[in-house]
This record gives sequence, C-alpha cells and structure tokens, in this order.
Amino acid sequence: MKYQWVALSVTTVGIFMAGLDTRIVLIGLPTIAASLRTDLETILWVTQGYQIAITIGLLFLGRFTDIFGRVKLYTIGFIVFTIGSGLCVVAQNGEQLILFRIIQGFGGAILILNSAAIITDATPSRELGLALGVNQIGFTAGAILGLTVGGALIDTAGWRVIFLLNVPVGIFATLWAHHRLREVSKLEPHSGFDYKGLVIFTSSLTLLLIAISLDTMDVIDRVTSASLYAICLLLFVLFAYLEPRISEPLLDMRLFKSRLFSFGNVSQLLYSLGFGALSLILILYFQLVRGYNALTSGLLFLPLDVAFIAIGPISGRLSDRYGTRLFATLGMGIGAASYLLAAFVLNSTTPLLNVELLLVVIGLGLG
Repeated sequence: MKYQWVALSVTTVGIFMAGLDTRIVLIGLPTIAASLRTDLETILWVTQGYQIAITIGLLFLGRFTDIFGRVKLYTIGFIVFTIGSGLCVVAQNGEQLILFRIIQGFGGAILILNSAAIITDATPSRELGLALGVNQIGFTAGAILGLTVGGALIDTAGWRVIFLLNVPVGIFATLWAHHRLREVSKLEPHSGFDYKGLVIFTSSLTLLLIAISLDTMDVIDRVTSASLYAICLLLFVLFAYLEPRISEPLLDMRLFKSRLFSFGNVSQLLYSLGFGALSLILILYFQLVRGYNALTSGLLFLPLDVAFIAIGPISGRLSDRYGTRLFATLGMGIGAASYLLAAFVLNSTTPLLNVELLLVVIGLGLG
C-alpha cells in the first residue's frame, strides 16, 4: 500500500474518534445530568471543557508538532485521548467528568491537528481534496455513531458505556499509528516556545466562556458581568499586541496579512458558531421539547449526516478541479439560509418531516 493511503487510513481512525466524542456526549446530556444529580447548565461544561481543550490545544500543540514531530505527537494524542476516555467512565460527579473531558479534549486536539497535516505531507496536491474529503467522512461517521449507536447504548447500558467504547479503539489505534506512520515533515528542534502568549490566550478564552455561562445562568449581576467581559477583552488585545513582537510567537500574526487566510478563518468561525449552536439546540429540542429518547433523537439526525457524507467527497473532488472559493461560498450560503429558516420554522408543533428536510439542507451546506 502506498504510504499516502496508510497515512489516510490511520488518521481517519483518529478523526473518527474525535468526531464520535464531539456528538456522543451531546445526545446524552440530559441522561448524564440526571445520573450525576447536577443541573443542565453545569453539565453543559462537559462539552465546553472538551471544546476549550481542543481550541487551546490546537494553538500551542501546533508549535510542539513543529519541534518534536507530527507522528510522535499523534501517537501521544491517541494515548492521552484513551486515558481521558477511561477516566470519564469512572467519574463520580459533574466536576470530575468535566476535568476528565478536558484531558480527553487535549488528546482530541492532537488528533485533529495532526490528521490534516500528516495527510497533506503524504498526499500529492492533485489528490489532496479527495483525501481530506475522505478524512472528513471519518469525522462524520464518528458523529453518526455518536448520535445513533450512542443513543442506543445510553438507553440500554447507561451513559458510561459511550466513553468505554473509546478505550479498545484507542489502544488499537495507538499501536497502529506507532508501527505504520513515519515522519516526513521537517522538524525545528531548536525552536523556542511562547509560554507568555499561551497563558494570556488560555486565560482570555476560558474567562470569556465562564463569563458567558455565568451570565446565561443569571448568577452574576451586570457590573460583575461587564467587568469579566472587559478583562477578557483586555487580555485578547494584549495577546494581539505582544504576539507580533515575539521572535517565535504562539500565533504568527503575519499569517493574517493573507486575505484568503483571514477571511477563511473568520468565515469558519462564524459558520462553526451557527452549526455548533444549532446542534446543541436541536438535541435539547428533540429530547426536552418533543419528548423523544436518546436513541430516537440520534436517529433523527441521520438525514443531516447522510447528506454530508453524500456531498463531501464530491465537493472535495470538484474543488481539486475548479478551486475552493465557489464551493466554500455556496456551502456558507446554504448554511446561512437554513439557519435563518430554522429560526422561523422550529417550534413544538413543527411537522417532523419539515424538520428532517431542514436537516438535509444543513448537511448539504456543511458538506
């Protein structure tokens, strides 16, 4: 087998696991909250902790990848992810589960970060769109299992099994990555690391999410809320001011001089805000508003995932031939229109067929 296909197969397992745990916990949030005797606002941090760890990890682990190598760090990512999953199985309260999900999230960040990089290193440019499209199918396949098989497991065996699933897969994937992947990127072993930038960025992002959560839960007054947001903003400004003045920054701000890079990232940020919010709202909508169990709620997401899988590789292949701008713009436009439609269509009596058709459109835009 050509190394490019070896790299694609190994990294697709990693991105599959990361996708699995992005959605598998969402479908179980009401059940987990009831089991651990905690409120839904607190248990939302089980997903937030995972996402914070991924966000922060993607920034500073990228630098470690340049220094120590993608393959070595990728294998470590499988180990960390597997350990975090095992700890989640034995969590006794909401706080422990949040902490263990953060550990799992750092492992997930390594897998997400290095999957695309390892594929890019190993794949000729003329086939890169297809390879990345297949890799993203792995992510979506994990997400499908997270909502369907995950829902079935929660209903029959309890929520802890959804984390236990990762342990044998993680052990196998760790050994597979160790024996089959090889380092082909150029390392920078003598590079420095921007610890100051890491502390400032981590503090600002974490403080922002804490402020939003406390504000939403109505447990702080307006003065305290405004103060938290002001401190967060100052830290972000300080980060943006210091980074260009550091010889080896955590984030090279010169990248944003590229119009394509800047607008691409802003577009992705806005799109992710919309899709992430809609995913969470729909899961709570199906279970708490419409009264479906976890399995049925997961199955109701299948139209979105099937549409994504159907269009993803086609879009990747066409982008190899005609460029990415048209398809990225079309996908963003379809997404925006479908979210706007959801705002006016979804209520407690919306016909289920209409909801499912809406999910198909969302999946096409995302793919």
